Amino acid sequence: MILVICCLVNLEHISWSSTGEIVESVTSIVVLVALILFPLVEGVYLVLNFEDLDDEDFEQRHGEFYKDLRLDRGTQVLWQPIWFLLRRLILGVTVVFIKQRLVFQVLVFSMSVIIQLNILRGSPF
Repeated sequence: MILVICCLVNLEHISWSSTGEIVESVTSIVVLVALILFPLVEGVYLVLNFEDLDDEDFEQRHGEFYKDLRLDRGTQVLWQPIWFLLRRLILGVTVVFIKQRLVFQVLVFSMSVIIQLNILRGSPF
């Protein structure tokens, strides 16, 4: 969450004036892209390899991502870790870019919790 907020604050005031600011801006963009892509790529990979999740070697490499999930409910529960990580990005965007709209922030936070509960419950949206 700290990385997301730091990257977003830097992107809000992005500048390309000096070498230091260029390095800072490029680093923020690269880290933010990595924070967005990792959960998506890992989640799609796990969904595509759902049958192999019980394999010991596969679990050793990727087990922390789906640990404590009830896999008997199907592939839908694999979206929970993805949503957990993307929710941090959404909350960071809300806090950094929508400072003056407190009601909108509360609505975004409430919707993210509702989506989280639906994913954990195993029901479709």
